[in-house]
Amino acid sequence: MDKLIIDWKNIVNTIDINTFRNVKEGKSMQPIDGFDTKIIIISNAHTVSKMNAYKNLIWKNILENINQ
Repeated sequence: MDKLIIDWKNIVNTIDINTFRNVKEGKSMQPIDGFDTKIIIISNAHTVSKMNAYKNLIWKNILENINQ
């Protein structure tokens, strides 16, 4: 199996959708760096999106795993 697919499955398996749903979004960063970051998780049962939740450990872990 392709390494990228395996890595993606590992990332997805570490996310608790119910915990992610409760992450508090942060304010827009556009005035500072021109970018906002949004993570959208789509499953068979749910779609949850959060933006700029930089102060949350779950958010940070997802971004770190994606940016590896």
